[in-house]
Amino acid sequence: MGVVAAALVVAGVAAGGLVLANRSEPTPATASVNEPIKATKSETSKAAARGADRKALPTATPKATATKTAKPTPKPTPKATKKAAKKVEKKKVVKKAEKKVVKKTAKPTPKVTKKVKKTVKKAAAPAWKVLETKSGPGTFFGDASEYQPLACGGNSRTTTKGVALWKIPCGTMVRITSKQTGKSVIAPVADRGPASWTGAVIDMLPDTWDALGVSRGQGRQEVTYEVLSK
Repeated sequence: MGVVAAALVVAGVAAGGLVLANRSEPTPATASVNEPIKATKSETSKAAARGADRKALPTATPKATATKTAKPTPKPTPKATKKAAKKVEKKKVVKKAEKKVVKKTAKPTPKVTKKVKKTVKKAAAPAWKVLETKSGPGTFFGDASEYQPLACGGNSRTTTKGVALWKIPCGTMVRITSKQTGKSVIAPVADRGPASWTGAVIDMLPDTWDALGVSRGQGRQEVTYEVLSK
């Protein structure tokens, strides 16, 4: 057994020497240390495939922060001097005094009042019918200083308005118009007359005579009279 083991050891050593003799020494690297090592085509293709499999991670965009603008600092106003303050107070006092003077001197404007024109409706004159018309001299009679009875009642002292005509009923209204003044008056028949010797066509009492605008001293005037009826 011992001989066999020794023979095996010798055979192994011999076999090992043959193996070492067949091995070739590695070729020295020709590339310098400074030059980059070039990757083979297989390696670059594998790296490209790996990169394609990986998804690009989204890059977060930074949020824009608003910058606060500094407010302009107000310029300090110079303090008014005592003299300037006094001037301002004097101006205020003068303005107040002027306002008071203006208020006192200003005359109030009168209020415009609308004048309301009152239209006085005159009573419509009765529509008279003219029964008779005559022209001629008219005379004045029946002075209040004289007492003279009237045919239709009363006397010349109490009755001062009326006319004297013949054959015309008492109380009949007569319109007398003066040719001298153009004025007219309506009076009732209060007496009989005039006397034929006077040549007059109508006699008139004081108030009727005065209404025609002729003086009593004249005593006679040309008139036209109209006997009226309603």
